[in-house]
Amino acid sequence: MKSSGYKESMLPSQQQLKAEWVPRLCHEGKVYEKFLEMHARHLESEGTLDTLIDGELETTNKYQVGDMMIHGTQGERYVMKPDNFAARYWADQPRPTDDPSLAAEGFQLFRPRGKIWALQLSREDVYQHFPEGKFIAPWGSEMLFAANDFLATPYPDCNEIYRIEEKAFHAMYRLADVPSESPPRI
Repeated sequence: MKSSGYKESMLPSQQQLKAEWVPRLCHEGKVYEKFLEMHARHLESEGTLDTLIDGELETTNKYQVGDMMIHGTQGERYVMKPDNFAARYWADQPRPTDDPSLAAEGFQLFRPRGKIWALQLSREDVYQHFPEGKFIAPWGSEMLFAANDFLATPYPDCNEIYRIEEKAFHAMYRLADVPSESPPRI
């Protein structure tokens, strides 16, 4: 049974996700920080990017000149707007990569900054709240979601909800040291 109140075959929107999940993420979730440097590059054209993880389409995103493409830990590629990238990485402090193929594509390494609230969802949570196995991502496209993946929102702003695939999460995130009285900015 669906308890979330979403209509049959209607994917949860960002507005619905924030209303339902931000309180739960802030209450049941934990604050994590990304610790792994990421490969990224500036995009010099417009286009559309399919993000694949383990050969499965996670999401599709349109990009513009100046957006950033990130090359993830499992070879997946995804796009971020410059302001989101600057909030999550030291955008003004790139360093060269040791990977010749990524260097040839213009990728550089960027240190992460910022934190997230995240909660790993059980099979029951996914069945109950995401029966179609997806939701609408912050950029307006469908985003895949499966049991044991993490639902996340930026800390402390809580301005969007997104998925982090389980293996990618464990490769990139660790518990963060934050004051217990830090309230979310909803």
